[in-house]
Amino acid sequence: MAGNKAADVVLEKLVEGAEVTFRSSEALQKLSGKLRYDVPSKTFLVELKEKVEKGKEKGKDAQGDHPGEEPVRITLKEITQVKGKDYQQGHATQSAMVIVTGTVQYCMIFGAKEMRDSWVRQLEDLCRQREASTKTRGGLAQGLEGHYWSVQRVELLDPLEAGKDFAVVLKLTLFHPLEMAKVEHLFFRKGMSVQACKDMIADFQNVQGILATEGSSLYRMTKSLLMRDRTKDDVLSILERIEGLHIDRVAKSSGRDPETLDVGDIESLRRQTASELEALKKSMPDRIGDGGVGPTILGTILNRNIDKLTIINDTTAKMRIDIHQRNQTARSSQRSSAR
Repeated sequence: MAGNKAADVVLEKLVEGAEVTFRSSEALQKLSGKLRYDVPSKTFLVELKEKVEKGKEKGKDAQGDHPGEEPVRITLKEITQVKGKDYQQGHATQSAMVIVTGTVQYCMIFGAKEMRDSWVRQLEDLCRQREASTKTRGGLAQGLEGHYWSVQRVELLDPLEAGKDFAVVLKLTLFHPLEMAKVEHLFFRKGMSVQACKDMIADFQNVQGILATEGSSLYRMTKSLLMRDRTKDDVLSILERIEGLHIDRVAKSSGRDPETLDVGDIESLRRQTASELEALKKSMPDRIGDGGVGPTILGTILNRNIDKLTIINDTTAKMRIDIHQRNQTARSSQRSSAR
């Protein structure tokens, strides 16, 4: 990511441009202008501030090759050599950058050596990236004209702004060596399977021409976010289910009064709730996962809640049975006294 950021700054400087004195092997007259890089066309432009003077060029018409209205264009793909060169002009040294495009040589003179050296390095880097990307095939996801995109920045947006059906929304800033950065969005729905997530990212990667390793990283991150969202929903559902398996709540849900149940009904409810709580505990790894620190801690907490409720149900059942038996004994004693 840091390398992409530095490259982006380089592009910004090239786009901003620099003031130069310009001449070429086809038009030797020195002219002042602004050198800048046009990203969409991958072309260096020299925007001249003055027209070529009449009679100054050999074998040229009155306007020469470089009239001031039209900028000189040097496409990146035709550059064969870039080098820095110092010229002695009287007592001063002129810092020039020479660009060769096969049959034509261009000379740009900068106001400072440091600026010239910076531009030479930047152009050399762009030329190396061009060569490397045109040779890259197969293992890399190919982008426009053989270049590939990388993920420069990932932002996690609020999924509720996209709709209640979405679990994860990503805002991706993509970087290309010779293009302006662009922004794309990915939307992942709630309940999306791992395979569906993987397929969606693979399609996005192929369409956008993203580097293969970036696609793998994006998949792992998105899978983790989807699992976290799924875990959150599952944990709430599990907690609600645990609370609903209290022996008194189960009795009331079937329309019975827990305090008036006989011993057989109480014991049946105790076994039923114990069985369902044990089944819930066994389903925990499949529902919240068992890998990583987060699912392990959540599983431990939820299992403790299940164990506590099992003890509470056993204690409640024992208490209800004791009360039921005492009431039966009291009623029997009353009937005996009445006789």
